[in-house]
Amino acid sequence: MSAREIYQQRRVLYAYHEAGHAVVWHAVGGLVEEVSIASSQADYRGFCRFGFLTPKLDDHQSPDEWLQRGRIDPRTVTAYYAGMLALAFYCATYGGEDDYVEGSEQDDLEKIDSLLPQLSPDEQQRSKLKEACWQEAQKLLADHWPAVQALATKLLKRGALDGKEVHSIIWQTIGYPDADWRLQALNIIEREGASNRCSLYGYQHMTPLSSRRS
Repeated sequence: MSAREIYQQRRVLYAYHEAGHAVVWHAVGGLVEEVSIASSQADYRGFCRFGFLTPKLDDHQSPDEWLQRGRIDPRTVTAYYAGMLALAFYCATYGGEDDYVEGSEQDDLEKIDSLLPQLSPDEQQRSKLKEACWQEAQKLLADHWPAVQALATKLLKRGALDGKEVHSIIWQTIGYPDADWRLQALNIIEREGASNRCSLYGYQHMTPLSSRRS
């Protein structure tokens, strides 16, 4: 395989990794600011920039407390796991297990390890939390896999997408909500017929993955 072919193959893998992050962050109520795989650097793998995360309905913190806490939330752990899971599922389904980019998950695992002590001082509780977030990431990816495919495809064409483009692609694939603060925040206008586009993306249900986790 030529260097050019290897580069193109890696771009596909990175696109699915970052698309997994973005779709799950969207699904848990977060604002995606930007997603990118665009760079000429040899060791560059892309990024997904997480923005504001909405409080849960049963969260009793004050607005000031919530803003101070920011993304210190189990849903952030879930979104960090989503990148490696999306990549692993893509490789297992389309590219073969040997195509998985070893070490691509290291940065996400370090972020998770840094975040967990802020969520719980108890090691046993942190272990349960990691398992719950891992399982939740798998479920959300399974439920939203057409959106991951659509977003990865667009990333390969464009290299980088801003938040408005990311959320629009996701909603065009899975359907627009009746109401969502991100529609107004990003000035997104629903396109006619967009809510029916899910069937255009050849939905394939994601099977659970139990590997590639620390």
